[in-house]
Amino acid sequence: MAFDQDEMIQTWMIRHLEVIGEAAGELSESTRALALHIPWSKIISMRNILAHEYFRVSLNEVWNAVERDVPGLRAAIEALLARSDIA
Repeated sequence: MAFDQDEMIQTWMIRHLEVIGEAAGELSESTRALALHIPWSKIISMRNILAHEYFRVSLNEVWNAVERDVPGLRAAIEALLARSDIA
């Protein structure tokens, strides 16, 4: 798999997960409450590990998040953004 072999792809994936986590952390509590099924605290915690605890970063966990979690998260965020009650 390219992810396993390419440090640039690994760095790119990690950086994007950091951005997702940072954005989640910037949302208001009331906005996060509109989508309680999204694991906001886990997303933010992962960002903190990726950004600050370099030796705890597991490339397997990064890949699992990218493959398993990001597609569903994207759909959930798109549904959240489509709501008319979000300012």
